[in-house]
Amino acid sequence: MNRMDNVYSERAQGVTHQRFHHGALPSDFFRQNVFISFQEDALGIQFRSYVGVDNLMWGSDYPHAESTFPRSREIVDRIFQDVPDEEKRKIVGDNVARLYHFN
Repeated sequence: MNRMDNVYSERAQGVTHQRFHHGALPSDFFRQNVFISFQEDALGIQFRSYVGVDNLMWGSDYPHAESTFPRSREIVDRIFQDVPDEEKRKIVGDNVARLYHFN
């Protein structure tokens, strides 16, 4: 996202003005429209500040072969070990509820 913003802001050839309204950057569009899901990879948690906690969704991918089931709770406990409860709640459930308009 930093690279997209940099190219948009600093390296655009032949462009003398901002192309998006209100000073928006490509990363703003990413954060408003893109969700990233992950399962067991702790990297998803480690890079959450770069991607944005509001854009991450943990998933078990049940019933597929690569599913975390039946060890899902164990895996969540392990990879979210040092994550604040509010962030964990968003990534494990609140973000998907917001995306799909669940109550």
